[in-house]
Amino acid sequence: MSSNIRETNNSQIVDRLTYQGASENTVVFEDQVRKWFGVNMKRMIGLCGSEGDAKRMLLAALNAVSKVPTLMECSFDSFARCLLTSAEYRLYPGAMGECTYLPFKGNATFVIMYPGLCQLLYRSGMIKDIEAEVVYSRDRFEFTRGSNRKLVFEPYDGDDSERGERVGVYCIIRNTFGGEHIKYLTAREVMGLKARSPAGHSKFSPWNSEYPLDVDWMWMKSALKQNKFVPKSPILAAAISEDADEISFDDSLGHKTVKRTISPITSNAQKTITQEKKISIEIPVDRGLNSVSSKTDQTKGFETLGNKPQG
Repeated sequence: MSSNIRETNNSQIVDRLTYQGASENTVVFEDQVRKWFGVNMKRMIGLCGSEGDAKRMLLAALNAVSKVPTLMECSFDSFARCLLTSAEYRLYPGAMGECTYLPFKGNATFVIMYPGLCQLLYRSGMIKDIEAEVVYSRDRFEFTRGSNRKLVFEPYDGDDSERGERVGVYCIIRNTFGGEHIKYLTAREVMGLKARSPAGHSKFSPWNSEYPLDVDWMWMKSALKQNKFVPKSPILAAAISEDADEISFDDSLGHKTVKRTISPITSNAQKTITQEKKISIEIPVDRGLNSVSSKTDQTKGFETLGNKPQG
């Protein structure tokens, strides 16, 4: 067994949760997740590509729950659907910022973040480069529309807290054929997209985050989605249709709702699982799994499936 893999079992996890003072709801939720994962492990491996990646995806999802504990109050099927969606598109929630899960009207909802959308675009093989920036009032910014478009952007040379208010956002996409397209949205246009987005009304949404980078990412995602150089591939369209922000996306993509069936934990399956004295789960403890850019806070990796949620 690899040196960065540790083996544990159900009783160890529950005992540690109880010892740490986790709530009964947390223990019940973690137990339900473990049972579901035991039944659906092959399915997760098929989507993620490997057993190790499937378990990393599970840990990332649990990490997301630790940051937003109210996800445990959502229907379990909706949480499982978010997890399967992440696995299908291989986008990790949490510190990597590729996607996130939000509680919305009793259901956990999947939201693609700006880095995740960039990942999907680069995977298409048609995009060479993506550049996006939020423009603040004290930045130097010039944008000329028309046949000879020109954009000049120089961030304010000072503390970020002194840059002023967000006044707009731009996105430049360069494809592999040498083409380039600039999309600029004013603050009014971005706020209009937010108002139409179901995710924009959640207090847990990155749209309403206390961290400026989270909000910037949602602005950049809005500009990226509206850029006409976004490849209209079936995979990308399906991924966007899962996004709680999908209403703001260009209708020319032809959204199609993907109906994903959730394998329930039947009574027989539960009986089989509970009869097992041990379910071996390899827990990755590599701190490198959650590495992010220097602009984001580093998040410690989970060592067990049962970390106490941080309020």
